[in-house]
Amino acid sequence: MNCEICTNTLDPREEPLGVCAECSSKLGIVVLPPLTRPPVPCMRCNSLQFVRVIPRESSSTSGQYGVESAAPQYVTYPPQGTHGLFSVSANAIDISRGYGMIELFVCEGCGFIEQYCPTVKEIPIHKHLNTERVDYEQGKDGPFR
Repeated sequence: MNCEICTNTLDPREEPLGVCAECSSKLGIVVLPPLTRPPVPCMRCNSLQFVRVIPRESSSTSGQYGVESAAPQYVTYPPQGTHGLFSVSANAIDISRGYGMIELFVCEGCGFIEQYCPTVKEIPIHKHLNTERVDYEQGKDGPFR
């Protein structure tokens, strides 16, 4: 079997994607995770047909020979820094390393888009990730019973 992009021969581990590791890395193509969306009709038009998409984002390095890459979209990204002799400075995020991959379901009936995060349990909670846990269960005995 050959890569659908560059026609190189695929390693057996690459066959589920249909593309080689080099092409999948450059294009941000990943194996689809198990379905997250419940099997219910669209909340806008009641259609039962959807297009499932892992949205991707692209980035490029600066300089004369900038390298472009793509990766699945994530909810948040870990900070990275460069440690110098006397200082530490922040680096741009690496779009290929994130927490909480996003998947979209686009209704074929009306075009409404629902977003889900199949890896929500893997998202760390920390200020530098701009994440916090919100628990509405704690207030169950309050005015919203």
